[in-house]
Order: sequence, then structure tokens, then C-alpha cells
Amino acid sequence: MATITAQATGNFSATGTWTGGVVPGSGDTAESGNYTVTIDTNITVATLKATGSGYFNTTSGGISITADIVCATTNGAGAFRGAHNSGLVEITGNVTAGSVNNVPAIYMNATGNLTVNGNITAGSGSASY
Repeated sequence: MATITAQATGNFSATGTWTGGVVPGSGDTAESGNYTVTIDTNITVATLKATGSGYFNTTSGGISITADIVCATTNGAGAFRGAHNSGLVEITGNVTAGSVNNVPAIYMNATGNLTVNGNITAGSGSASY
């Protein structure tokens, strides 16, 4: 379908976060660009691709993410950052780390729970796991 890139830091569900005011949907690739995109609702997209210095995160549990997650960011927070202190975030899809040193595909810095239903592949950079 389409590749839709963030134009500002904000919630995934907010039209102002996305170029053209279009929230990515099923079949789309959502790119972070140089921004932090907070996943604030259940989402289904083909791919969440962290690019530039941006990444995707959660600040609350009870969220379901159906997407492959690809790390092409330079941010040490990785492609996806679990910043929720309670509840479960469930990812259904494959997670792939990138080639930048010390940039993980998934970074948990809170006490919430995370389940990944899919394959996790380490990247080629040192400590890109």
C-alpha cells in the first residue's frame, strides 16, 4: 500500500503526527522519521519502520500491535521502546534489528509486560539485538 512518514512527535492515532494527515492503516508502512511516535491504540499495519533518529513507543499497556518491526534508526532507544509501567503490550509480527552499533530492535525501560508473537532477528551492528 503506502509508506506514511511521521512529520511530528505525537500519538500514532493523531492525524497531525503523519505527513498528509493520514494515519497509517492495514497494509501501510509507518515510518518514524526523526520523531517519537507513541502507539496509543491497537494498530494493524504491514510494517513499523524506525528511521532517522526516531522510534515507536508505548506509554500504557493493553495495546495490541500487529506489524513487522524494522530497526533502521540511529536512536539508542531502538525501533520500539516499551515505556509502559503496567499492563501488556502484545506484538504480532517479526522484529528485525539493524546495522547501527548499540541500537536494539526492542528496548524495555519500564515494568510493563511485552509479548512478541513472531521471530526476533539480531542486527549486524555490535549490540544490535
